[in-house]
Amino acid sequence: MKKEQSSTCSLFNWIVYQKGRGLERLAYDNIKAKTIYHQLIQVGTKTKDWSLAVNSYLSLARIHETNMRQDSSIKNLRKAEFLIQIH
Repeated sequence: MKKEQSSTCSLFNWIVYQKGRGLERLAYDNIKAKTIYHQLIQVGTKTKDWSLAVNSYLSLARIHETNMRQDSSIKNLRKAEFLIQIH
C-alpha cells in the first residue's frame, strides 16, 4: 500500500489487510506483509478503526511467531491486548 493509496475508506483498508493475509499464507513475501500491517496499524489508529489495528498487530505477531521471534510476537500481542482493553 503506497502512502498516496492509504485511505480512510474502511472497505479499502480491509481489502489491503486481506492482501497481507494472502501474502502471509503463501509465505510469498512476509516482508511485504509486515509492511502492509505496519501501515494499516497507522491508518487504523488515525481513523480509530481499532479492529483493523488490532487484527494487524495480531497478524504481525503470527509472522514473528512463525519466524521463531517470540519476543517480537509477544510485543505485538501485548499491543493488540492494550488496544482491546482501552477500546
